[in-house]
Amino acid sequence: MRGDNKFLITVGNYSFGIYLSHIMVINVLNKIPYYSYVPVIINSAVVFAITLVGVIVGRKILGKKISGWLGLC
Repeated sequence: MRGDNKFLITVGNYSFGIYLSHIMVINVLNKIPYYSYVPVIINSAVVFAITLVGVIVGRKILGKKISGWLGLC
């Protein structure tokens, strides 16, 4: 596999964790005043970025075994 798509490979490796945790991020962001006025494309990008970073950091902190139990990897 070529290294050109490193970002896509990273997203693919963490996709299940993103899937499991993105609703929590959306619920937290919805509590911010005026966040509902943000355009959908920007909202989606923000949710995706926060969730991806959260899953990556969570896996680094918790380790591979516990992350696997929680579905972060």
